[in-house]
Amino acid sequence: MSSPCLTLRGIVKQYPDFTLGPLSMELAPGSALGLLGPNGAGKTTLLNVIAQQARPTAGELACGAPIAWGDSRWKSRVSYIRETPAFYDELTVGQTLRFASSLYDEWDTAFAGALATRFRLDHSRLMGTLSKGTRLKVGLVAALAHRAAFVLLDEPTAGLDPDARDDLHRTLRDLRSERPELCLVLSSHIFEDIDAVADHVAIIRDGRLVRQGTRAEFGDLPAAYRDTQRP
Repeated sequence: MSSPCLTLRGIVKQYPDFTLGPLSMELAPGSALGLLGPNGAGKTTLLNVIAQQARPTAGELACGAPIAWGDSRWKSRVSYIRETPAFYDELTVGQTLRFASSLYDEWDTAFAGALATRFRLDHSRLMGTLSKGTRLKVGLVAALAHRAAFVLLDEPTAGLDPDARDDLHRTLRDLRSERPELCLVLSSHIFEDIDAVADHVAIIRDGRLVRQGTRAEFGDLPAAYRDTQRP
């Protein structure tokens, strides 16, 4: 059995009006973890901690060895795509990807071009004119072209129409097939997102991890989710 590629040990993040954790879990190489929970449960807080955009109050992250706060090597391995990806609206798609390439030590220009072609991205389009689904695809090109080992997606299908949601699901499944070592963590409150992409599930409520396991262990996901609401 392979070693975990990411371990969370007793992670706690405290705010004046909210506490995440303590929370412990492991992420296996090549896995896709679906974080399922209502709005305000702590899913985004957890992603912020993994991406080192929020420093935990207690606990640690480990990838073999403990990951120090501010570790540039860890940050270079992680790409975080938020619910509303932040891009410069006045730049074109091509300019955005060239700018992204300047931020990383490693960038596969050929792969970025091939992926952009596959996603049917028009390099001349201004970012401010793109739909959310297309902006997400630009984010995925940037994430994968710099060979991120971990891709974090925060509510990626929120606000997408059904066709765009299905398209994103297919994209993520295909990318996992082509990059079997890639680890995905996807937060959502939509059952279909978890079913379509994840092979492991963690349910978070009120900052607490109330259940985790393989997708197969959960069986009927809506029913399993409802069970976690019971006292």
